[in-house]
Amino acid sequence: IMALPIIGLAACSSDDGPEQQKNPEIVDVQETEPTEDAAFYKIGLSPSEAGIQAAANDFALDFFRQTKASAAESNVVVSPLSTFQTLALLSNGDDGEIRDEIVNRLGFSSMNPDALNSYAKTLNEGFAKLDGKTRYRCANSIWVKGNDNLQEDFAKTASDFYLADINSFENMSEGIDSINSWVEKKTSRLIKDFLGKDSHFDGAIVNALYFKGGWQIPFEKEKTAKATFLNINGSSSNTDFMNSHDMFEYVKTEKIEAVGLSLGNGNFRLDLIRPADPKDYAQF
Repeated sequence: IMALPIIGLAACSSDDGPEQQKNPEIVDVQETEPTEDAAFYKIGLSPSEAGIQAAANDFALDFFRQTKASAAESNVVVSPLSTFQTLALLSNGDDGEIRDEIVNRLGFSSMNPDALNSYAKTLNEGFAKLDGKTRYRCANSIWVKGNDNLQEDFAKTASDFYLADINSFENMSEGIDSINSWVEKKTSRLIKDFLGKDSHFDGAIVNALYFKGGWQIPFEKEKTAKATFLNINGSSSNTDFMNSHDMFEYVKTEKIEAVGLSLGNGNFRLDLIRPADPKDYAQF
């Protein structure tokens, strides 16, 4: 078993199977504006996949909570989906204690790997066609150095269920350049030079998440206006605010205030949540 660092990254604005590619050609992705109309599309989950979804949601909140706690008052952007997928993929590389530790960290006391892999494939394929007015790409890849070979079963699982590209590199410089080119392509050039020249690794699992979609109910640019924004440390800033007088999903309780803003045809939604009392951010 090879120890592989996991790299996940996200950007907003067909794979070749288990055969390892040397110096893969990186072809630029020409983005077009998503315009296709599509009716509501529901991703169907089996009973076992629905159970995994509930655990994945708990993992996402716990992951954000711990990341935020370690970052003090800094702004934090994380992708629990990317982290969940890469850990789930990595769990297939062992059938003993290491796998059990990974599965436990994902929130399961025990887990049928077939169910976990099936869940990942359902999401990877379903999200990509969820909304014709958006662009969604969750890309996975595995990189190994020199003549190191992945076990055939692991490579096939990575390719079949996680749609992973599998590549090899001869030296550190080539590995860094190849991964950076792959990341740049998969994020439509939004993330460049992801790895620094001083990076060192013998192998890596890399996930790149890309999303592009406009508001279902557009905000008119001419209605943007300056207003006071209350920062988390109690200070205030004068900044631009988008404004709209439309119907949106909204809820307010004693503890939270939240609004849902639909994207594309409405099959993706941005949920914005804050504590009802601005003084309670740390506890929230």
